[in-house]
Amino acid sequence: MHLRSTRLRWLALAVLYNVIDETGPDAFEPGLDVRLALAVLFAMSDGDREPFDDYWNGLRDPLDYTDRDGEREYIRHTRARTNLTGIARRVGLHMTWQLMASLGKGRNPKRDGVSD
Repeated sequence: MHLRSTRLRWLALAVLYNVIDETGPDAFEPGLDVRLALAVLFAMSDGDREPFDDYWNGLRDPLDYTDRDGEREYIRHTRARTNLTGIARRVGLHMTWQLMASLGKGRNPKRDGVSD
């Protein structure tokens, strides 16, 4: 079985996208799924580590400077989505609403500009 790089790229982005929706206000240690997705996408990237590192660190950051759950959750989600957009750019994609919708549904988009 041959897995095209576009499909692998989309699957890895879907993992990162859906992990964001599962996060709450508390920091957590990302699992192997996140680690593998980040590694795959970084291998396909232009070599700029910043959004990858910040995505990872943002999930783990306890955000001690605020004690309000709603604020921590907002900050964690915003930081992760911002970095996910940067990661998508590093692998040659633009985070369009069509792409985001397909990642959230777990379906490959029909018209998201993904090509080999």
